[in-house]
Amino acid sequence: MLDVIKLKKKFKENIVLNDVSFNVKKGEIVAYLGPNGAGKTTTIKCVCGLNTLTGGRVELNNHTIGVVFDENGLYPLLTAYENLLFFAKLSGNKSVNIEEMLRIVGLEDVVHKRGKKFSKGMKRRVALARVLVWNPQILILDEPFDGLDVSSHNYMINFLKNWVKENNRCIMFSSHNMSEIDNFCDRVIILNGGKIITDDTVHGLLKRNILGTDVCIRHESDMIKSMEILVHLTNRNSIQSNGNNIFIPHRQAYNKEIHDLFVKNNIAFDELSVRYASLEDIYLNLIRGEDYE
Repeated sequence: MLDVIKLKKKFKENIVLNDVSFNVKKGEIVAYLGPNGAGKTTTIKCVCGLNTLTGGRVELNNHTIGVVFDENGLYPLLTAYENLLFFAKLSGNKSVNIEEMLRIVGLEDVVHKRGKKFSKGMKRRVALARVLVWNPQILILDEPFDGLDVSSHNYMINFLKNWVKENNRCIMFSSHNMSEIDNFCDRVIILNGGKIITDDTVHGLLKRNILGTDVCIRHESDMIKSMEILVHLTNRNSIQSNGNNIFIPHRQAYNKEIHDLFVKNNIAFDELSVRYASLEDIYLNLIRGEDYE
């Protein structure tokens, strides 16, 4: 739906974006991450036409686009209804049902409440309802969950995931917070120094950053035997035990081998699972140019 091809952007002599290329497909939610100054907001402004391009191109492929920046841009003296009505008139959409738009984002009870009395979560929802007046097929969000309370955060995530599924829309969103990624997005693009350093699925990122395997041994009497049969997979001194739980550090998916060893040696276990590095640690190490250790 969205193709960014060899995008370049300079401000005077400062190169902010250098040959940035990526795409966002139908039905995808893509996180666009990076530290302050990496070029995230500049990319968004280039994609939606607010910045002229130094080089490269952006192709929307005849799809409509909507953008919500980190600044909500609401009029504090206008009500939620009036904010949306004003925008609907600017957009030329005379048929929009504003009360329905507010209901969709869970604000049907504050239709006539003035903007200056909104919480941060309410402001984000009104800003989202405002851009949905366009009925965009591509939605770009800049720090959409910044500062939201737990209730508003969960509501926004669930709403946006469902919104994408309807009619195969897509979302690209910029964020600093890796904790939002796991249960929300399909792909992660990480930008640093104006260049993309990673473009992968969440599963792909985790698979490249395996820490080891956790096993819960059913009977304490099997613990010593378990440690002995695992020696050929890793250094025995590196195996960690706590009660009936064993952690076997390694960088590959050894679950099948471990499972087969336990079955072959009649060791009963209740759980066997891969332990991954946290997405936050993966992100930080990628930004530093380091492998996870």
